[in-house]
Amino acid sequence: MNIKTEKRKSLRHLLKITPKVFFEEKNKELGSLSNINVYGFLLISDKELKEGEVYKIKITFPNQNKESEETIQEFSLESNAMCRWIKEKPNKKNWFAGFEFITPTIEHREEIEKIINKYSSNTN
Repeated sequence: MNIKTEKRKSLRHLLKITPKVFFEEKNKELGSLSNINVYGFLLISDKELKEGEVYKIKITFPNQNKESEETIQEFSLESNAMCRWIKEKPNKKNWFAGFEFITPTIEHREEIEKIINKYSSNTN
């Protein structure tokens, strides 16, 4: 099956916070998380990534809710994620990249669900 046309398992959620994604080994910023679900996320990056490659990543969630000035505890989530597809943005300075979490644990999924429940900006 073509991974570019494969349907998502679950709706992705936009968040009221803007998490940053890092290469875990190098602690270098990879980009900003645009949306997320328990299976994967959309990354906006100025790095040219490799489709099909697995990255060891760390998603850092900020300590400020950008819409309400609410202070929250900063935390991070570490995982392996595969870059499933890449698309150059029209401004040609950034890339959209779809990532799938590789073998997420139950705890990992529960943490993402908590994040979605608290910070989702989706109106459905």
